[in-house]
Amino acid sequence: MDFRTTAAGYQYGVRASALIIHAGKLLTYSHDGKYFVPGGAVQVGEHSADAVRREVREELGIGCTVRKLAFVGEHLFTVHDIPNHRIEFHYLVEIDSEAVPITTCEEEHRYPCAWLPLDSLADYPLKPEFLTHELPQWNGKLKHLATHE
Repeated sequence: MDFRTTAAGYQYGVRASALIIHAGKLLTYSHDGKYFVPGGAVQVGEHSADAVRREVREELGIGCTVRKLAFVGEHLFTVHDIPNHRIEFHYLVEIDSEAVPITTCEEEHRYPCAWLPLDSLADYPLKPEFLTHELPQWNGKLKHLATHE
């Protein structure tokens, strides 16, 4: 069971994502004109690093090694007129870049994978938005972010 609930008019959830970087590029997938990093809801009783491994396996069909927690985010945003409050754990993850598929599977749909250059992430509609400016300048230390998109 995913760690998601609705309270006080908000959808609240906990998510873990994989920051997969190779040759100066970030692995993403595109959907509805936006780019996303692989990841998903943390299940009740599941460690966030285990959730990242599970999500990479589910979405990309490959294994990975979780290296380091890079960002913890508290994000407030609206989707389809519904306010959301999400806590996110963004992990630096290592994979065999040659094993990356051309598409990802997200909620039983297939979306094209795309490697975005780190030095120009701001040119892309990447979600969550903070990654566009924080990831290229990340100093290797855990960073906490609170955003309102």
